[in-house]
Amino acid sequence: MCMQLSPSHEIIKVSKSSPSAGFKVDVSDARALSLLLEKTRPDAIINAVKPAFGADKMETEKAVSYALNTTLPQQLAEYSKASGCKLVHISTDWVYEGKEGELYAELSPTYPQNYYSYTKALAEEKVLAAAPNSLILRPEGIFGIDERGSNPLMRIMACAKEHKPFPVSSDQFAQPICAAELARIAQLLLEKNSSGIYNATGPDYLSRRDFASLLCKKFGLDVQLEDSPASARKMRIPLCLKVSIEKLEGEIGKVQPLLRQLESIKEKVNA
Repeated sequence: MCMQLSPSHEIIKVSKSSPSAGFKVDVSDARALSLLLEKTRPDAIINAVKPAFGADKMETEKAVSYALNTTLPQQLAEYSKASGCKLVHISTDWVYEGKEGELYAELSPTYPQNYYSYTKALAEEKVLAAAPNSLILRPEGIFGIDERGSNPLMRIMACAKEHKPFPVSSDQFAQPICAAELARIAQLLLEKNSSGIYNATGPDYLSRRDFASLLCKKFGLDVQLEDSPASARKMRIPLCLKVSIEKLEGEIGKVQPLLRQLESIKEKVNA
């Protein structure tokens, strides 16, 4: 969660349970969070905290969802304003309605479709109100190699290993981005001291099913893709998230295309 900028870009990872974390702290504990910030005194904070469950469960686990998705970013923004450090808040493009035929830019109206989207949209408002110099990124479909194994790539790999089908929707479209590319974007914007809201997705727009097929092909995974329509979920979700990254690319240059992002991950896995 915390990132201290220095000539060597020292990164301090904070997590409640991750074995690779430099500090193991429950950031929902306001006192523990305050003590952590006093001890580390970061030049910048990158907030990528989320509940340990998916958006569907947030419809019922509202207290925990609000605490981590809304209250925590506000607390970090207040600290950022008081201390002079920079806050980078990872939001989501789920704040948009996701209507077919629409192209969403940063100034497009937000229209949350579920409780997760609502808490993230509200967090953006609270962060900018408390610390206007904050940087807010709106990514989608973040994937890569991680410890929790909860992103699409890791889940498909798990299904391949266990010889299980992978449920995926063909009626949900977005622009996925790998964690490494999102980190590169955050670093470049930090170095420019950019502020405000940026769509931070990949440039390629495709369905979840097509994305899963591409992952299987690229990583040689033999997995049966089982159709699971997103429109049939009890929770309303944005189905067509076609967003403009013109503002972002005008600031940092081109975002890597999806195939190049996948190749970068494959190179790391092979190494």
